[in-house]
Amino acid sequence: MKFLKSHYDKLVIAISILTLSLFALFAFLAEEPDLKSSRGIRSGGLIESLVVKEGIATLETRNPHGLMPGMKIIVSGANPESFNGNFAVKSIAMPETGDDVRLVLKGGEVVEAIFSGADQDNLEGDWKKARGGIRLRGAGDRKIVLLSEIENLLGSRTLTFESADIGDGEADGDLKLIAYQQRAEPKEAINPASGKVWSKTKEAPEGEPSYDLFTPPQIYVIKGRLTTRLPKEKEPEKPPEEFGLKLSKFDKVPYRFRIRSWTGNTPVLEDLSMEFPSGSGRFVRNRIQPKVPHKVNPSYKPGLPSLIPTTANDPAKLIMVEAFVVQPVRDPKTGGIRPVGRVMLKDFTLPVKSFEINSFMESTHAGQFNIVVESAMKDFRGEEYAFKENAKGTNFSLNEREYSILEIDVNGTRVKFQKKALDPPELQTAWLNLSGTGTPGN
Repeated sequence: MKFLKSHYDKLVIAISILTLSLFALFAFLAEEPDLKSSRGIRSGGLIESLVVKEGIATLETRNPHGLMPGMKIIVSGANPESFNGNFAVKSIAMPETGDDVRLVLKGGEVVEAIFSGADQDNLEGDWKKARGGIRLRGAGDRKIVLLSEIENLLGSRTLTFESADIGDGEADGDLKLIAYQQRAEPKEAINPASGKVWSKTKEAPEGEPSYDLFTPPQIYVIKGRLTTRLPKEKEPEKPPEEFGLKLSKFDKVPYRFRIRSWTGNTPVLEDLSMEFPSGSGRFVRNRIQPKVPHKVNPSYKPGLPSLIPTTANDPAKLIMVEAFVVQPVRDPKTGGIRPVGRVMLKDFTLPVKSFEINSFMESTHAGQFNIVVESAMKDFRGEEYAFKENAKGTNFSLNEREYSILEIDVNGTRVKFQKKALDPPELQTAWLNLSGTGTPGN
């Protein structure tokens, strides 16, 4: 007791110094960067190659590296020495189609799936503001993940960084990659009424307390129950994306063949797709024997017919004259009588019955159309896609979105489309017509 009384002041000072030292040590451990070697799991294995061209270094790893734009890295063991140093990741390349990927989203959700494609080839510093997303397979109902939702992507094997101090060339040697990762979240100092300073961390993950060992908890009473969290307000639902298309053309296409002459009982058909000589207004002529299928001449040369006889079993057969007659017809313009050749023609490529062409017609329509849709969105003005009347089931890309042609109504000159929207991710359908009054499809 006498010893304690006589050395009380010294003991108090010693205990205070020890306590402050422990606090300093804890703070240092909480904020010190964690160095992960390239041989570790998080860093993605050894460097496969390191090439610099015009100040841009491209680094490839043997395993997915898990790094994101803006993260700090160290390259060491390279030869020449100028390739070594501290750098910031400029961009990462997307994984290859079919690669396994692991996504960590903003809310903490982890998605493991197979990479199917993306609207961006690379992720750069502002990737969270970029348009589009990543397409996945094997992720359940989640087929598309927006770039703005992603916190971390594990699957890339290529990254770039900038350095004006490295000359063009390729590094060799025992290359190593070290990545910095912060152990602790950034902290914010607050001054309570007592005047003492407390260190307040960011909001804790779901299911964990919102206070640390030396942080006073904030307690709320919500509907008669004590809680350390305020209830989150329900986020308003995003309105659906603009469909983004308008139907600009639904034009009839003149039939490829017409009759202007005949030899005895054999009609002569002109091929309007083959003008010879070019610019002359004259077209390749074909003598078509009735009841005999004809196909495109694979050995066509100037002076030869564009069609040749074939058999009914030939999958390449194109047309066949089913019947041909010559009849006298009164010309409504002159009032005179003139002979008119009439052909009943079967086109094996068209989903229509046999139809007539005759020498009195300037052109014939056989149910063929040229249909065009164009972008209705300001950012993609001028983009368009053209297709025919038989394009049902075709997929195409416009406005950085995927569209499908579901139905084509040639009588109503309208088309039903389906769109894979990205923000929010959903499937949209709509009927479009030339008047611009598109309606949602069912």
